[in-house]
Amino acid sequence: MRILIADDHVLLAQAVARSLVNNGGFDVEITESLDGALRIVNEVQPDILLLDLKMPGMHGLLSVAKVAEKAGKTRVVLFSAQIDPQFVRDALALGIAGYIPKTIGLQSFVAALTLIESGQVFVPQTDVHPLGSRPGATSSDTDLTGREISVLNMSSEGATNKEIAARLGGSESSIKLTMRTICAKLGARNRAHACIIARDRAII
Repeated sequence: MRILIADDHVLLAQAVARSLVNNGGFDVEITESLDGALRIVNEVQPDILLLDLKMPGMHGLLSVAKVAEKAGKTRVVLFSAQIDPQFVRDALALGIAGYIPKTIGLQSFVAALTLIESGQVFVPQTDVHPLGSRPGATSSDTDLTGREISVLNMSSEGATNKEIAARLGGSESSIKLTMRTICAKLGARNRAHACIIARDRAII
């Protein structure tokens, strides 16, 4: 099985790679950026891509969607120490093959990779619950739309409402309304707080 680890924590990635090679007989390659991951997937088509969410070039679900679109036969798996359950559900809807926490034990890790390679989806039951299993959780009040994620992402980069409106189309007032909706969905006090929450949840 050919595995690509896309993670800028090089020491961790190397340790994971050694463990997989020595204990599972995997063929493992490492890259430190989103661009590197996309290039290798295009050239080599590994069986599984373990995708870190915090490395250079990653911008939350927008980047996950881009990887999923270009993955071809490669099965894409989120690879993170901690992740928001809603983010995982959104990623699964984009075609991601699962989520493996970096805290997983080696035997479970190997078993999860084998399961994913066989065509199934792996998500630790303790980390992600179906929609509606958490009190008050529904798809309508927690999901961010693609436009809302774009607004949030540009806002986190310091863009003003006027600049965001110019890039996405629409008026400043519509962007203000969108930001209010985002804050309501995330339970944020203001746009800065919304950006902080979104980063913590790996939405952007």
